[in-house]
Amino acid sequence: MPTVGMQPDADVLSAVSFDAQGKFLATGDRGGRIVVLESDPVAGKSKPGGVHYKFHVEFQSHEAEFDYVRSLAIEERISKIKWLAPTSDALFLLSTNDRAIKLWKIHRKANEAVTRTNIDRDTGQGPSSAAELRMPEVEQVADSSVVATLRRSYAVDVHQFHINSLGVNVDGETFMSADNLRINLWNANDADRAFNIIDTKPANMQDLTEVITVADFHPTSCSQFLFATSKGVVRLGDLREQALLDKGTKVFATPPPNGGAGGSPTGGEKSFFSDVTLSISDAKFTPDGGSIVTRDFMYVKIYDMRSEKKPLETISVHEYLRPKLWDLYENDCVYDGFEVGVSAEGNVTTGSYNNYFHVYDLKGKTDTWAEASKLPTGVYPISALLWNAQARNSVKKKRNSRTGRTLFSRKPKSPTGKEPALPALDPADPMSVLNSTNLPPLINPDALDYKNKVLHVQFHPRMNAIAVAGANNLFLYASGS
Repeated sequence: MPTVGMQPDADVLSAVSFDAQGKFLATGDRGGRIVVLESDPVAGKSKPGGVHYKFHVEFQSHEAEFDYVRSLAIEERISKIKWLAPTSDALFLLSTNDRAIKLWKIHRKANEAVTRTNIDRDTGQGPSSAAELRMPEVEQVADSSVVATLRRSYAVDVHQFHINSLGVNVDGETFMSADNLRINLWNANDADRAFNIIDTKPANMQDLTEVITVADFHPTSCSQFLFATSKGVVRLGDLREQALLDKGTKVFATPPPNGGAGGSPTGGEKSFFSDVTLSISDAKFTPDGGSIVTRDFMYVKIYDMRSEKKPLETISVHEYLRPKLWDLYENDCVYDGFEVGVSAEGNVTTGSYNNYFHVYDLKGKTDTWAEASKLPTGVYPISALLWNAQARNSVKKKRNSRTGRTLFSRKPKSPTGKEPALPALDPADPMSVLNSTNLPPLINPDALDYKNKVLHVQFHPRMNAIAVAGANNLFLYASGS
C-alpha cells in the first residue's frame, strides 16, 4: 500500500500507529506527511480473512525548519504519532518531528458552493445593466470531505534535544515527550508550558554516559511510566512518588557483559560493540500492564514487572549478524532503531533487514519470519536460527514443517503428534538441505540488503494483525491471511 509523494526518500515511512480501537491507522513519512486509513468493513465482507483499510485523509503535518540559534536544520520527518481520545464527530492525534509537537483534529467538513453568480458558466455572458447585478451566495452542498485542522502547536523551547518519544496517558488529558536527557509532562489543552519530570543532564556534559532513548505511559495506571536508556536499562517511574523523579522506582537491566564479540544476553563477555548494541531502541508495556518488552539491536527482552533480577525471556533476533558487527558499525546500521509491537494474544513482532520481520510468542519458543514485500518469498517457521552450514550440521533435533503454517500459528505437529524429523544431510554437499521442502531458506548475512529494513511495526489493538512499514510501502498481515 504505497503512499503518494514527490520523491522516494520523502515517501519512506517513519511512523505507524493504530488508534485505541483499531478502526483507524495513521502513517507518517520523512516528507512530513500523515496518511490516515479507515477500517473498511465492506471489503471485509466481500473479501473475508485479514484486515482491510481504505484511504481517509492525507495532510502535511510538518515542514522543514532551520534553528538559527543552534545552526541546526530540523527535518520534517514524522518520528512519532499518537492518538488521543476521539469525540463524537472528530479524531485527534499528536504528531512530532525532532522539534515540534502538534495536535491535529480530523473531521468531516461540509462542502460549500457559490451560487447566483453574475457570470453565466455556460455562455460566459454577464449582466447587461447594473440593475441585473446580484450578490453571490454560498450554500452548503450534500457532499462533505474529511479535513485535518491544526488545533495546537506546543512550545518548541521546552526540549533542547531531538524528541524521540511521545506517550499518551490513560487519563486522556496528559501526555509525555522525551528527548535524550529530559522527559516532560504536558496537558493536551495547554500548549505553552510543560512540567519536567525526568532530568538526567549532568552538571558537566563531559560526564554524560547515558541518554534516554524511549519513554511511554503504562496502559492502565495513569501514574506509572517507563523510560529506557542507551545502556540497556529500563526504569519504571511513578508520578505519585515526587514531582521530579531523579531515578526510577524499579530498574530492569541485563547484567553488564565483561568481555567477547558483541556482548551476551546474559552478561557474558564484553566487546567494543557491547555498549552500542545494548542501547534500547523501543520499549513497551504489554497490554495487560504486567510485563515490559524491549528491543535492542541484538535481542528482544521480556521483563516481569514483579521481578527486577533479570529478563523473563531473552529472544535473539540478530545472532547471525554477530560476525558482521564491524561492517554494520561502519555503515551506521548498528544504530538503527527497530521498534517492537506487542499483541493482547501473547505475540511480539519486530523488524530486521532485507524487509524481514519476526513474530515471537512471549516465551520465545516460536519464531516466524516473513518478508514484507508485494511478492514475498514465503512465511517461515523457525525452531532454531539457521544461518550457515556449520550451524545446520550442529542441529540434531527437530525443525518445523511449514505446511499449513500461518504467520501467527503455533508450532505444528505431525499427524502422529511428533515433530517433523530433520531431513538427512549429505556430508559431501551440506547445501543440499535447501532441497528439502521442510526447511525455510537460510538467512545469509552476506546476501541481506541492509538498505531495505523494517523499522516500524505495530500490532492491531483488538485483532491478531500487524501493520509493517517497509520503505515507502505499508503492509497489513492478519492471522490466516
